[in-house]
This record gives sequence, C-alpha cells and structure tokens, in this order.
Amino acid sequence: NQVEEILDILNIGRSLQSSLDLSGTGRQGAILSLLHPTKVPAWFKQEVRAFMSEKWSLEADDAIRAHPLFNEVMAKTKAYFAPAREATLKGAEELYASRAARRLPFIRRSERGFFTYLNQARWTALLDGYQALKAQGATDEMFELFGKFVDIATGRGRIPQSLEKFTPVLNALLFSPKLQASTLQLPRQLGRMLLSKNPYIRKEGAKALVTFVGGGVGLLSLINTFGNKVEID
Repeated sequence: NQVEEILDILNIGRSLQSSLDLSGTGRQGAILSLLHPTKVPAWFKQEVRAFMSEKWSLEADDAIRAHPLFNEVMAKTKAYFAPAREATLKGAEELYASRAARRLPFIRRSERGFFTYLNQARWTALLDGYQALKAQGATDEMFELFGKFVDIATGRGRIPQSLEKFTPVLNALLFSPKLQASTLQLPRQLGRMLLSKNPYIRKEGAKALVTFVGGGVGLLSLINTFGNKVEID
C-alpha cells in the first residue's frame, strides 16, 4: 500500500549507509564472534561467498533450515532468524528494511553477506545451547531466556508489544531501533542469565559479560593508544 511504499523509500538512506562493507561481523555479530572464536573464519568465509553469490547465500540458508533440529530449536527458543529470500519491512534485518534499496548496486550483496554471517552465528549458538539445555532438562522459560539472549546479542532487541506494529515507522525514523534497544537490554539480560537456576545459562551469561565488558575496555584502550582521547570511565 501507499504507506508501505513511503516507509520503504524512507529506509533507503540507512540501507546505503550500511552497505559496501562486511560490518555484520564486528557490529551485530561481535558478541557471538567472541564467544565462538574458532567458528569465525568459517562464518566469515560464508559471508564473503554470500556477498559474491546469491545462489550461495540461498544454499547456505537452505542447509541450516534442512537441519533435523531446526524447527524444534526455533520453536523452543523463539529466537529470530533472518529470511534469506524476499523479506517484508517487518521481517528483514533492520539495516536493510527497504525493498527499493535492494534494486541499487551492491545493496543486495551487502544484505546477503550481513544476514548470512549473523544467521550462521545465531544458528551455532542456538543449536549448542538447545542441546545443552535439553540434556539438563531445562524448562521452556529457560529455552526462551537463552533465545532472547541470542536475539539481543545480535542486535535484535525487544521493543514493547504495543509498538511492534509500528516497527516499519520506527525503523524509518530511528537508526535501527532494535539494535539500540539491544544495547540497553543486554546488561539486564546478562543479569537474568547469571541468576538463572540453569548452569549452562549461567556459564554463557558469565562468558558474555566478560566479552561485553572486556571487549569494550579493549576497544577504548586501543583507541586511546592511537592518540584519540577517551574517558576511562
């Protein structure tokens, strides 16, 4: 409809700003990358191949969805998994929620690389977590708690249910509202994980906390080393 077309056009600018790079690795993918460092080379290789070939990105997506536990894992964790094929304004990754932008050179390539890397990271974390939680007899609430962590760790923060239907509008007005929400929600989510009765969730929460704090301190120290003044606070 006309409203969707207007929102689609308004989202072009953000898509342009987020393209021509492989930023999913170090931005939304940073936390899971640090939690699974040995998997990063394989994820990044797939990101590059997806950037170069749509056929490859679809094959990579199909391979994950064909896993015998895929539907079970996603149903239990209620986590987000980006669509590889045509997405709606609400279903796409926030940075690429513009169908019009996909017609411009390299935008679609950047989007393919972006969601391929993040989906690989999400699936690895979700599958590992699901198998560990199932072995420990976790409750549905624990599965969902872990799924929410994976969402937040990859920039898919939760916004109030009452605002969900306005997601396309918020996405047009703000630069990635769910990414901004995830930054605010991560400390609280880690706190909930550290207080969980499940040992796997507590362990993952502790590892993520060290990654979150240590990564931030390391980045500030690196910036400071190269002559840029930062507040050590």
